[in-house]
Amino acid sequence: MTLFEIRTKYRQRLHSLYPKEEINSLFELAAENSLGMDRIILHQNLNKNTSLESQKKMEEVLKRLINSEPIQYILGVTEFYNLHLNVKPGVLIPRPETEYLVSIILEENKNKEGLTILDLCTGTACIALSLAKNLVGVNVTATDISEIALDLAMQNARKNQQQITFIHDDLLAPQSAYGQYDIIVSNPPYVRDSERSAMHPNVIDYEPHQALFVSDEDPLVFYKAIADFSGRFLKPGGKLYLEINQYLGEELCALFQTKGFTEVRNLKDLDGHSRFLTCNRPF
Repeated sequence: MTLFEIRTKYRQRLHSLYPKEEINSLFELAAENSLGMDRIILHQNLNKNTSLESQKKMEEVLKRLINSEPIQYILGVTEFYNLHLNVKPGVLIPRPETEYLVSIILEENKNKEGLTILDLCTGTACIALSLAKNLVGVNVTATDISEIALDLAMQNARKNQQQITFIHDDLLAPQSAYGQYDIIVSNPPYVRDSERSAMHPNVIDYEPHQALFVSDEDPLVFYKAIADFSGRFLKPGGKLYLEINQYLGEELCALFQTKGFTEVRNLKDLDGHSRFLTCNRPF
């Protein structure tokens, strides 16, 4: 069987789950990671026969994709802001929106050195590692309630040769000792339970609900905790960067203004959705 025939099989079996462009991308990722073949070589060899072992590997990935399992969990890796990260079930898969949040932070702080940064709800440590790698002389700390996430985050720090301090703690009831930070950043759970029905099965069935969902009765629960936490541990003049629910931007701006933060901004992602909030702790 040729790679062209395998790609055709992917398109036929996955057409009801994903658009064609995404199926092509899934096929390329599967070939790259399962067969050790980059995309240029892949397209140069589409009409060549593959070994039975290669066919078996590609078929196994396809079977799992048909069950809506995320490609990142199948392969055990993903890329984020030019970092190669390990991923596994129980830990949220990094999103492109979060890459854009990182780009905002880097652009606004590119001329600063020696910043102290705290990443709350770190997950894979994608944000913490991106900031540690791309800002000069920073001291980065990252926290999570999940021991599974922290174990994976530490693996990713070693893999990417970045020094991060990790803390196991509950944002809603913090017990650990913290310093004072120039920047606090977080991508906390923010999807309301009522929004589950609009989400794809590969999210609902596989990704950790603890890292995704909040109740409709108190959807801002983590942001309230972040506001109180930042009131204690964000330096005067320090900056807070948050990923948010696109439908709750106005409520969140009002929350942080009420808590005394200044220069509150609601920023849009590349699709024009309200996705980020930034603000300052006053001097």
